[in-house]
Amino acid sequence: MKSRDIIKQAIYEVLEDVTGITSIEENTCLVGTALSIPPACFLYIFEELEKRLELPVCDVLTSRSYTIMSISNLTDAFMRLIE
Repeated sequence: MKSRDIIKQAIYEVLEDVTGITSIEENTCLVGTALSIPPACFLYIFEELEKRLELPVCDVLTSRSYTIMSISNLTDAFMRLIE
């Protein structure tokens, strides 16, 4: 079973691998202007998270607003999937 820390670390690592951004606050909106991550990068981010976590990323994103798009909120959503 995956722990909260493992999921959070995986998100940080994938974001760094795909975007090159090394310092992201846990509650920063990933789709906001502060980080300027190109929308196309999220396809790679979600694909890699699905591989690493072996969890259905689409299930986390379905019926959610943009507020899901922070490291903290994504971690919470993934944790709810496995509980």
